[in-house]
Amino acid sequence: MKRQRPMLLEWVAPPECPSERDVVTHVTAIAGELAASQPLHVVASVSRTRGLGWRLELRVGNQVDAPRVFESDDCKKLADTTALIVALDLQSRASERSETKERNEETQAGRPPPPAREVPKPPPEEREARVYVVPASGHSSRAVRERLHAGIGADVAVDAGTLPSLAWGVGAFGFLGYRALHAELSATLWPHVAASADIPMGGGANVVLRTVALRGCWTALPRLDACARLEAGRVHTTGFGIRKPATGEGWWLAPLLGITLRPVDWSGLRPRVTAELGVPALTTDVVIEGVGRVYTPWPVFVRLSLGVETSLF
Repeated sequence: MKRQRPMLLEWVAPPECPSERDVVTHVTAIAGELAASQPLHVVASVSRTRGLGWRLELRVGNQVDAPRVFESDDCKKLADTTALIVALDLQSRASERSETKERNEETQAGRPPPPAREVPKPPPEEREARVYVVPASGHSSRAVRERLHAGIGADVAVDAGTLPSLAWGVGAFGFLGYRALHAELSATLWPHVAASADIPMGGGANVVLRTVALRGCWTALPRLDACARLEAGRVHTTGFGIRKPATGEGWWLAPLLGITLRPVDWSGLRPRVTAELGVPALTTDVVIEGVGRVYTPWPVFVRLSLGVETSLF
């Protein structure tokens, strides 16, 4: 007697997803070892979508119609969905085999077999590919979008070392990306920060910084980007509390390295946290005539920002 080939699962998925062995183990746990030993060919392909999610294309058995398609922002959910569908199919096949065996035994015993149950097929238009959205869990992986994508966002930043004291800034940005790489163009305003002069009557200068920056990022880990930024800006100073206060202008240029974390995706809105270290390449010292240098940027400055972004396509 020829031995039947057991279930064959072709599971194609990125390394962030559960493995083929995990899926087969889950199928066996649901359907049982006897049902899971039946011959069945399953092809499941998981890929990243344009958004922060995953897409599963599933074919079970000799399916000739378009594959069933599922989407979720959690790859494990898609693996669980695959295991459940395959297990139910295996159990159904096991039940049909049992009924067929009983009919054969009844035929051999001379009794007429009961009529076979006929399962109606859906109309052709309903056999086309359908997309199901699988409920997401709260701990989904950072997805890398396979196609060209773009979006916009805004953030609030805190800086230590660029300006005379701890400063905050507001900015807006736009980004364009493909797969694990994306570029970002941003503009930020750092409102006036006082640089006080060490003189008996007080006084000093207010410093305002306006910057534009180009940043390149690579998705190193799920939901985590490693980034390099080049920032250029214009420094504006205005004296106060001194005789003959004046204004001044200067340039600012600095490279920065940092990371960006996007912990969740809320209906297309993605909060993000960015931490960076920078080194000034071109600075403008705050100098008051008759007093001297009031402030010089730190040789290494620290920046932390909290923002939100969304994709346009």
